[in-house]
Amino acid sequence: MSSSASNLFATGPFSHRFLDANGARLHAVTANLDPDTTPDRVVILLHSYPQHWYAWRHVLAAAPEIGLPIVALDLRGHGASDKPPSQFALPTLAADVAGVISTLGAREAILVGHGLGGVVARGAAARVPESVTRVITVSSPHPATWQLHRSARLRAHLAYLLAPQLPERGHTRGTAVATAITELTEPTSPVRELAASYATDLRSPFAARCVVEQLRWLIRARRRPSGRQFLAELERAYWIVPVTELYGEAEQLFAPASFADDARCVPGGHFLPEENPKPIIAAIVAAATERE
Repeated sequence: MSSSASNLFATGPFSHRFLDANGARLHAVTANLDPDTTPDRVVILLHSYPQHWYAWRHVLAAAPEIGLPIVALDLRGHGASDKPPSQFALPTLAADVAGVISTLGAREAILVGHGLGGVVARGAAARVPESVTRVITVSSPHPATWQLHRSARLRAHLAYLLAPQLPERGHTRGTAVATAITELTEPTSPVRELAASYATDLRSPFAARCVVEQLRWLIRARRRPSGRQFLAELERAYWIVPVTELYGEAEQLFAPASFADDARCVPGGHFLPEENPKPIIAAIVAAATERE
């Protein structure tokens, strides 16, 4: 497969399926999950921009070590999941994840989110705290915190995303994805080799609009009543559902001060699921065993 070819339906030690949740059809890639049985506990992996489920392939391959069913989702608007013409707010994505837990019939879930997926994981935990035993965020500080500690690179990214039509054109006809990945990685990062593939999967105008509008919603959250309510829900959930934060020592988007005092700094950069998945796998194993 060429570096520019789509990896949306790549094969490996996992299976592809579609799940109906919260009125959307979501693409899911599963490992250790028997479609004919109802899992008691499940691990749900939520990717970040500008990627999709494929970013979690190393964690999916570690399913025997983790010992629980694993589901890597394409968030609404991303990958092979539905791309509706509206409903871009992050509370909708959080409701999607809560719906997936219900669709699977799982009693408990461990939510693991990278970047944007980390915010969605916190939001899902706020919706169904009785079903989420732990949230693990990767390169994803609490939104209220990174808004206060903006690095120069983050400010540049936010300004670009808020520009009318510019980011949409950058995704459909330009180099927005390649530029974002290059700016946030070291030259040796394996993510750079997949930049063309991820860009291919965001070429659709529907995908580009969904993704950009979701990021804009998060940037503007504090200015809107629905956004302020969402952030308040995240804050309440933080004290109910335990959160493990991981970030790379070479993180280039968020300032170190953005992360919680007890966050774990590990080798790697912003794209830890692909650059250094071992600490993530270890955190999932620890969460899986703490309630046994």
